[in-house]
Amino acid sequence: MTQRQVPRGQNAATTRQILEIRAQYDAGELDPRVWANLMMCSVETVRKIARRDTYRHVGSEAEVIESGSGLPPTDALSTEDALASMERLRRALEAQPLGAKDADSMVEEMARRGK
Repeated sequence: MTQRQVPRGQNAATTRQILEIRAQYDAGELDPRVWANLMMCSVETVRKIARRDTYRHVGSEAEVIESGSGLPPTDALSTEDALASMERLRRALEAQPLGAKDADSMVEEMARRGK
């Protein structure tokens, strides 16, 4: 195994990478060699992602989010209901304020996760 090769299944593409590859492919701007080097995979793997031969499930969920079809209609919540919901949220936040210690622990956890 050469230095550039990775054992099968060890280097899965992220959703963000997949969507970017497909966007570049659709725009006619994809250079699969660049992506192959970045992802440490073959050029053909990148081409299969671009053609939607692999990771087929990724595009469908992104299109639902972009089109808004997975969201409730904007008139589903009346102004009165929205105000009542905001009031409940405000009371809940007042009941348990976020302390500095809690915020610090969240920041540390996010740093550990690499975000």
